[in-house]
Amino acid sequence: MKKIIIIFILIIQFYSVELFSQNTHEFEMWYKVSPEIALTVNDRFDFRFRPCDYTVTPDVAKARLDFMAGVKFWKFTLFDYTKIDNHEGAWTGPRLDFNIMLANNKLLIHTNERFFFGLNSKSTNHYYLVQLVTWSFNDWFNAGFLGYGKWNTTTVFKEGLWFMGPIIGFKLPYNIEIQLSTTIDIFDTKTYMSLFLLKYKIKYHKKEE
Repeated sequence: MKKIIIIFILIIQFYSVELFSQNTHEFEMWYKVSPEIALTVNDRFDFRFRPCDYTVTPDVAKARLDFMAGVKFWKFTLFDYTKIDNHEGAWTGPRLDFNIMLANNKLLIHTNERFFFGLNSKSTNHYYLVQLVTWSFNDWFNAGFLGYGKWNTTTVFKEGLWFMGPIIGFKLPYNIEIQLSTTIDIFDTKTYMSLFLLKYKIKYHKKEE
């Protein structure tokens, strides 16, 4: 109970500082809210479902449904990633994750690349690059750095989005995890994005007969 209270206070502090900054500075804030259900089978097969991944900007609000099916080999996981949004967009493509734990499993280094093929005329091909480095201070709290970039295949590098900033994470009972981040677009320093990720993990191991 004490752990949950501390996490709740930290979350309130995080968003209070963000709202104060937004009211006292001239910049544009984007918000991304992403609940996810993750199922791992026999520590090899990875399935993820995001029923309502929201991205909200001053100009538009997008809701998206994501489904990923992946297989792990060594430090990599290769996914087939399909997503559909509320603006008639539809994409599918590969996602390749790399994860490694160092320093007695305290330091996490993670990267993932995604390439999406548009499935209709309203869906352009695009590419993502995500970088994450975190340090676990104990069994329920970690903090580090997040990079989150997106580029359409028809645009030059500097016309893309590349958000970077600090991230904090909490592990709650019942396999629930929360990650919070506020990042800045290095191509447009007046644009920020705040991330809230809520994840529920399930592990399934087949019993040997």
